[in-house]
Amino acid sequence: MGLLLSICCLFGFFITANRVLKIPVGQAPFFCVSALGVVLFFFALFNRLELGAGLVLWAGLILLAGAGIFFVRSGKTAHQDRAIPMVLVFAGMVVFSFVIALGMTFTTVDDYVWWGIVGKYLFLYDHLPTPDTTIINRHLGYTPGTALIHYFFHQGLEQYRPAISYFAQNLILISALFVVIKKEQFRQGLFLLAVIAVVLGLFCGSIFTKMQVDYLLSAFFFAILWIYYDTEPATQKLWVLSAPLLFLFLIKEIGFAMSVLLIIIIVSDLLIQKGAGMRQKVKFLAVTAVTIAGLFLLKGLWQSHCQAMGFVNFSGAINPASIKASLDIFGNEAARKGFYIFIKGLFFGEADRLNMPYILWFAAAGFLWYKNILLVQTARAHHMRRLFNILFAAFILWVVMNYFMQLIVFRIGVSYPHTVGLERYLNIYFAPVLLFLLACYLKQGPLKKRVPNKALASILIVFFLITTLSRIETSLRREPHFIEAQALAEKIEKAIAPGGQQKIAVIPGKNDNELWIQLLYYLLPHDIKKGAFPAASQKEFANILKIYDYVLFYTVNDSILKWTAPFFNGQIEPGSFYKVVKKNGEQDSHKVPVTLKRMF
Repeated sequence: MGLLLSICCLFGFFITANRVLKIPVGQAPFFCVSALGVVLFFFALFNRLELGAGLVLWAGLILLAGAGIFFVRSGKTAHQDRAIPMVLVFAGMVVFSFVIALGMTFTTVDDYVWWGIVGKYLFLYDHLPTPDTTIINRHLGYTPGTALIHYFFHQGLEQYRPAISYFAQNLILISALFVVIKKEQFRQGLFLLAVIAVVLGLFCGSIFTKMQVDYLLSAFFFAILWIYYDTEPATQKLWVLSAPLLFLFLIKEIGFAMSVLLIIIIVSDLLIQKGAGMRQKVKFLAVTAVTIAGLFLLKGLWQSHCQAMGFVNFSGAINPASIKASLDIFGNEAARKGFYIFIKGLFFGEADRLNMPYILWFAAAGFLWYKNILLVQTARAHHMRRLFNILFAAFILWVVMNYFMQLIVFRIGVSYPHTVGLERYLNIYFAPVLLFLLACYLKQGPLKKRVPNKALASILIVFFLITTLSRIETSLRREPHFIEAQALAEKIEKAIAPGGQQKIAVIPGKNDNELWIQLLYYLLPHDIKKGAFPAASQKEFANILKIYDYVLFYTVNDSILKWTAPFFNGQIEPGSFYKVVKKNGEQDSHKVPVTLKRMF
């Protein structure tokens, strides 16, 4: 019931945004979900997250009730209201995403690292992580955007479940994809939505069963670009885009650069427009200025928060000196090797899940570009050509930014003989631009007049089939040591003393880093550390043990057996768990003997 109320709350905002703010039905969820993330972010910064979630919930339910009363009193029937089919489709996608998320568990280490553990932390404590948390310090500087939406639904459910995090994330994705649907071109919009989801999945993998947010950045980038191009009047669409542009930064730090790039694209296009008068351009600039100010305000507030908490920020490796060195491909051998590696990855790297090289996708983008210019009506030809040129220039800028990151941050040519995650960062921009070109072509070409029933049915079947199969795949390919880590965590939780925060050391071994990260998630709020073992001496080993309340020996070797012999009468076995017993409780005295009591 709590989860249902949370969903009803959002529908209250969707309907109000459509009826009162006159935001098109297809764009209302995108605007409202983004605004929800921004609002919760402010409540979180001022340590009022639980209050904020409660206020949002009740406000949405009141708005939904008001909308229902207004609809009944208006005398309209569902048949007369053309928005009803769109609302039903969105509700159907919400139900479908809920079914897909049922029973979902994390399938990659990245899921545990940030998006999983911070969502659980927010639910347990109702505030942003503080310095005393067990979460890895360098991850605490990550913006918490999607985790705040997860928190909203966990609060409604009043319990934490990973499946709800996936459901919440799917809802964010659906809101971005839904912008292509219009009342006047309903069937066309459905076709476009399915095509976009399938192609986005080709670049980013199983988008409905994924916790990492790179695909969300691409989906938001496409949605913002599509609303700008496909909606009139321009002034209204700009303030509708303000919330998504702000939330893009909160999804992930690189979203700030994407928002700035999108604003540059939009402003460049608007200012060059010949049809827009000076008064209209001033309105454009005013709305844009407010959005930019909001974006820098969010960034400044988050940086201040991180500095106040002492969280580790990303290093300033990219500076004028390092940029100059990376551009010296003739005089700097490392830069020359890195340049060749980058160019090879840019054109021949594996761009998608089918391992096709980028050069083929660049050719496809060029073909769509050419077809769009041919198909577009004369009245819009100049606008489309201008927008495409700006997008191309922005892509070149994005490639240059990635070049500096690969050579300076990842040190390709020095530390690596290959690019590092280049396809991930390239696709964040390239995938939505390709989707935009494809959607423009389909809308004004094959789908311009009528969408055949067979074509619509076929693409919807492909969409549901791929999504369902990806859900099955995620269940089948869960790593064995992931399952082992969960089982270990459950045994540890039963063995340790109830109440309080226990300090637990993990003896490293095979998959030790992944195990440690997963135990951080499962055993939150307990303090989990990788033990500094083996030690240099027996005395040092004893002093290290005194720090902890418990120790998990995930793997053992001769050094560990040597140092543990005086503290435990028996054989240390892999996967065994011990309580650290300090005589008389004098934990700080080096003379106090330490013994290990086996728990399992």
